[in-house]
Amino acid sequence: MRQRWLAPALIVLSMFAPPHVRAADDHLTVQLNWRPDARVAGILAARDKGFYREAHLEVSLLPGGPNLRPSAAIKSGEADIAIDWLAEALNAREHGVPMVNVAQIQQTSALQLVCRRDAKISSTRDFAGHTLAVWPNGMDLPLRQLLAKLQIPSDGRTLGVKLVNQGDGVSDLFNGRAHCISALSYAGFWSVLDGGLSPEDITLFDFAAEGVGMPEDGVYVSDRKLDSPAFADRIARFIGATTRGWIWVLGHQAEAVRVVMGYDITGHENAAEQTRTLLEYEKLVSDGKTPLMYLRPDSYEAAVSLMMLSKTAPIIEKHPTRAYTSALWQASRAYLGTPAPLR
Repeated sequence: MRQRWLAPALIVLSMFAPPHVRAADDHLTVQLNWRPDARVAGILAARDKGFYREAHLEVSLLPGGPNLRPSAAIKSGEADIAIDWLAEALNAREHGVPMVNVAQIQQTSALQLVCRRDAKISSTRDFAGHTLAVWPNGMDLPLRQLLAKLQIPSDGRTLGVKLVNQGDGVSDLFNGRAHCISALSYAGFWSVLDGGLSPEDITLFDFAAEGVGMPEDGVYVSDRKLDSPAFADRIARFIGATTRGWIWVLGHQAEAVRVVMGYDITGHENAAEQTRTLLEYEKLVSDGKTPLMYLRPDSYEAAVSLMMLSKTAPIIEKHPTRAYTSALWQASRAYLGTPAPLR
């Protein structure tokens, strides 16, 4: 097994600034990969319930969206932390962004492809000749990997598929712009059903079932900052407090939805949808054998292997080095107060 990177500041945990000499409100800015909603309920709860304050942190959130790459905020220095997908983060790292995974929120993949059955798509063999809508800015990488595995060109040729950028929502499936759209088990799939299609009207392709599922939402920082013991300590405290947030959410679902609704920046979210999103997302937060917020080495290595599988369109071309560490997750246990449960 490859050795996990441990920066010098992480090896000697006693170098972390002790509580009695810390500033009372060390600041961290977090770039989300979407708008504040149930998928970051643990972070929102940690802010709302004072877990960050108890860890002597002041945490600011930058909302994301379909046209934003969280890695850009790490590259520019606008954010200290980014919530991003593993595939996008490692791809960005290979292109010069010093992303390193320090914790993993989502243990399993939620990515799906939803296709109209009336487009005569009932298996992956039927993709050829159709238009597939995919989210841009790195979220298209797993789909391109699936097409490469199936040896289906994505340049619009007769025997291939045409890829178009997918906007916010699922309208592309209803307005005829695409025969298939990208979706997530906790979000887009339900929106398709809410839009009027029944389960019998669609064919659902699960990326994990197709053999290309990878962990998605994780916690990333710049590896250039991790040489600072003070910064490393702040991140350990953030991981511990966020884990506390998720533990609280898992035990207080109805109240957690009320917390989430308090962060609605669109004015269009509703509690019923956020409840459904949270119930589905919780299934991804842990797999029953992994502590909360922990990236398993075998999951990481399996994902890296998948990203390098394609000879024509790999997500990454070389096995990354210094791309993740569990040292800060281990250090965060001191700020948790209780062992992270298995869920």
